[in-house]
Amino acid sequence: MNLKTDAGRATVVMACEVFGISRAAYYSARKRAREASASRSSKNPSRGTPADVLRPRIREIVDTYPAWGVRKVWAMLHRAGFQVGHRRVWALMKDMDLTLAPNGQRAELRTYGAVTVPDSNRRWATDLTTVWTNEDGVVAVAPVIDCGDRVVLELAVTKPQDAPAVLAPVERALLAEFGDP
Repeated sequence: MNLKTDAGRATVVMACEVFGISRAAYYSARKRAREASASRSSKNPSRGTPADVLRPRIREIVDTYPAWGVRKVWAMLHRAGFQVGHRRVWALMKDMDLTLAPNGQRAELRTYGAVTVPDSNRRWATDLTTVWTNEDGVVAVAPVIDCGDRVVLELAVTKPQDAPAVLAPVERALLAEFGDP
């Protein structure tokens, strides 16, 4: 509220009359609130866990899980009881050189667990997910993917979700591709 205008003063006068307080009491309380806010921010600007406590913990998390980014590191810190925001975690990780440069500025990218390969038939991957259908209820969907070509070799949709039913598409893809599983 801009109290320098007549409308601002009138609003304060009306509010003080409604609540039964003097204008001097209003301005005094307002001044105390501003001073308390200023002293809180000057005493502890980060208002959270100190950086010298966070840095070793961030380093430990990143060493354990090297592919994790800021959000997962922040979540782990938060679960461990540290009072810290994700922007602060990002700033600390950037200062510790634990973040990637923007896409256009990445030099060599260390990859952990990459699934792409240069040639076809070098690595295949499969996964299982369940889907609800009106006719059959829960069914399993299991694709077999060639990671080199990024092509689905076989796709199975089965009602049973046990190992033989899920591995059947892998066997069929091997038979189709090589003639022998």
